[in-house]
Amino acid sequence: MKGKSGSTAECLADLARRYSLAEATDLLVDFASSDKKTVERWFTGTNLPQGERLLQVRCFLWLARYEPREFMSMPPLNRRFALLLALGVVPFDDVIVALGYSGHNGLYDIVLRGRDTMPTRRHQLNRLVENHFDEIEQRKGEWRDKIKQLKEILPLADPTQEVAVSPEPTPIADLPAVKSPAPSTPPEPVASETPSSKRNRRRRRSRGAVLLQSDATGTVTLSGPAAAPPQLEPPALSPEASADLANARMLSHLLLAADELIPRLLESEDAMQLFQRRFAANRLLALRAFADRALPAPTE
Repeated sequence: MKGKSGSTAECLADLARRYSLAEATDLLVDFASSDKKTVERWFTGTNLPQGERLLQVRCFLWLARYEPREFMSMPPLNRRFALLLALGVVPFDDVIVALGYSGHNGLYDIVLRGRDTMPTRRHQLNRLVENHFDEIEQRKGEWRDKIKQLKEILPLADPTQEVAVSPEPTPIADLPAVKSPAPSTPPEPVASETPSSKRNRRRRRSRGAVLLQSDATGTVTLSGPAAAPPQLEPPALSPEASADLANARMLSHLLLAADELIPRLLESEDAMQLFQRRFAANRLLALRAFADRALPAPTE
């Protein structure tokens, strides 16, 4: 079994979801020497352990191949010493006396908060771990064997919900033939094209438009390109051609601005500013004429 990394609460919730909650509860009750109701509240997140029980829960999750963030962030020596206490190799009270602490807070700073200690204190912790190394490894192996026996429950879908299954597609050869109904009235004749409509159609075709045409029988056909042309890389332009293209684009924008501003300027009835507006309009009209001459005319 392999768990996930996260906070202590997240790892507990994942353990309760992935494995049999009843078996995991009984196992943690035995490991932490707690009662069933309390452990159930730990799994549901209603209440989280504190102090010595919190240390035991984190070590239990680590034995179950989880990586509680708070436990894994501590130095290796602090983790080994925490495991010694959680497995019950040495009782808490005996360690407090051996290290000369007056209460539990100093010990919690080492095994819960991961605080570093003075060299003398680190030497004491390391000596305790080395003296009980064999017993730590034995109990660690025993508990991991027990945790491996937990029944894993995969996250299955709700069995009450039916999954809609798409029917097998019917082969085309087995489909019945569908005949179009004959028109009840004869189609109207198509009007002949005028010269102007021919020119418009040629313009649209030159721009890549797809035209719909109808013959005397009412059949609609497509003329023009059936699909958009492939996107091609633009050819490399010389500096002169690039400058001409930039000027043409600028003139095109000026044309649009002139077409929008000229009617507004000529609509004013204010006598005081009529001369200025007419002067500006005349300049825009001159610019319009210059742009018409500068830009190439569209070809038929």
